[in-house]
This record gives sequence, C-alpha cells and structure tokens, in this order.
Amino acid sequence: MRANALSTAVPALLLVVALLLTWTWLHWDRFSAVAQRQWILQAVQELSQMLPPSPALERNTDKSGSYTWWSRPDYLIFSNGWAAYKIHTVHDGEKVGDIAVLRASDGALYYSNEHYCVGITEWMEPHPSLEAQSPAPSDLRDFLAHYGERQDWKSFAPDNRKWCVVNFSHPNGHQGRKPISVWISRGEGTNRATLLDRRYKVSGSYVSWSTSWPSNDCVVLDIYDHGPGIRPIISYPGTLLSNHLMSLSFHLNNRTGLYEEE
Repeated sequence: MRANALSTAVPALLLVVALLLTWTWLHWDRFSAVAQRQWILQAVQELSQMLPPSPALERNTDKSGSYTWWSRPDYLIFSNGWAAYKIHTVHDGEKVGDIAVLRASDGALYYSNEHYCVGITEWMEPHPSLEAQSPAPSDLRDFLAHYGERQDWKSFAPDNRKWCVVNFSHPNGHQGRKPISVWISRGEGTNRATLLDRRYKVSGSYVSWSTSWPSNDCVVLDIYDHGPGIRPIISYPGTLLSNHLMSLSFHLNNRTGLYEEE
C-alpha cells in the first residue's frame, strides 16, 4: 500500500516541481540583458545630441503632477547647468526593464536601475513637489548628493566613454542563488565595442551594487544583499542592514584593449 502511494506521489511531486521551474524560467526570460544594453546605447546616443533646455522651459514654474520648475520632462534644470535624461520602466516593456540614463551639461553620464514609475522625481528626498519653494540644485553634484541620493545613480568612467552595467534579471525579494552579468562597453558615436561580458552567481534576497572608477582603466564593483524584506532603496550599500557579498575589480589590458578581472 505504502509503495503504491509512494509511486503515485513521486511523479506528481516531480510534475509540480517541473511546472514551477518552467514558470520561473519563463518569468525570468522576459528580461533581456541584450535588450537593456541596446537601449542604453541608444539613450546615450540621443542624449549626446540634446540641446540645452529652452528659455521657455526654464521659465515654466508649473508644479502640477510630479514635476517642479527645475525637474521637467527630459530635463533637470540647475542653478548652474542642466542635465537631460531618458527613462524606461518595466511598464514600457519587460525585456528592457527599469533603466535610466542621465547626461549633465558638462557631458558626465550616469545610469540607474530604479523604478521611475511616476517620473524622474520618484525616490527624490525630500520630494521637490512637496515643498512650497523648491530650490534648484546648484549643479549635478548637488543634485546627486541631496535630491538624487536615493536614486542610486552609477557613474560612467571619468572620460564618459566607458560604462560598466550590471544586469540582474531574476526577481528580487526571494532568497536564493541568482545570476548577474557584468558588461563593460565603450561607446562614442557609432564606434561601439564590448570590452568585457562576464556572468556570476550570488546568493541573496534583495541584491544591489555600487560602482566606482578609480581611473578610466579600472572599475570596482561591490555587490550587497539587503536581506529578506529590506529593499536596497531603504538600506544603502555598506550599512548595518546590508551584507557585502563580493567585490569585483576589472582593469584594462592595454595589449588586448579588453578589461580583465583582477
């Protein structure tokens, strides 16, 4: 009797496991690192051609919706300079996912993987639209240090011609082994090249990372897990609420022109 019950239960259990795995892989496969990378390349190209905001846009003091007079569609207007941005959210297409690119008037480039569902002001703190008199940041540095601190903008290389993008395609919030990919690329006009494309696996729940460029030829990644129920937006990398998983360092090989892991 027990043997018959066991022989019936095992195939049923295997079927359930197979269905769960199939659903999971189908869900993960909606995201495409290649599609996101292509979007970044296109965004960088478009932002490089954007002109300064028009005087009419700078004079616009309408604070309706999610914008203030210094945060407008496509532009951030500072007291000294400006920045243009492009945003894609998972609502626009799951293959590309959440990604934004920002270019300052001096050419500095940044990208963010936050979910800007209601526009560029999301995750700003203090939120500009909640202030009666919202002062404009003096420049990009001021914006990143204050209003944009929680938006987790990651810089391109100092020369703004190379960037290191981490693609994390598996659902966050569930503990387990998760693959991530690290992509270093160079882009200038139509001259584009992949300088590194590596894949790793990390164990965690809410995974995030920080990027630093000691020089144009070296980039360092620190990858963190924030634990069950703790979103990276709440717990900054390196705080007591996060767990440092690994550090990765890549250096340009001048002989091959490619980056290598140190």
